Amino acid sequence: MTTQYEKIIRENLSKRFSRLPPDLADHLGAEEGQGGFRLQAFGEDCCICPEEIRFSGQSGVDPRGVLVSLYVLNVSEEKIQLEPFRAYKELPGSMPYQAAFSAHSEHPVARA
Repeated sequence: MTTQYEKIIRENLSKRFSRLPPDLADHLGAEEGQGGFRLQAFGEDCCICPEEIRFSGQSGVDPRGVLVSLYVLNVSEEKIQLEPFRAYKELPGSMPYQAAFSAHSEHPVARA
């Protein structure tokens, strides 16, 4: 029996693998090989193939698989920048949210 998670994952993978950009591995931050892509996701080795997603060799038909399939489907055209790390307040357009976060979480902790 096919679950809703599996339907969503297969649909997302089908859309992405039907029109693969030539440098998808770079955009994903993954290694290409054996008919799919390998990367680290949720602290596990993740294999993304045209028909399924596997975590540490086991089928990923769960919410994690849905999230990875959405990531693959909507990957940015820009290469992922893993370093240097940036604070949330350094991201464009984040200032109003950063101020609220600071007021309600950083300051009370600093006073404790």
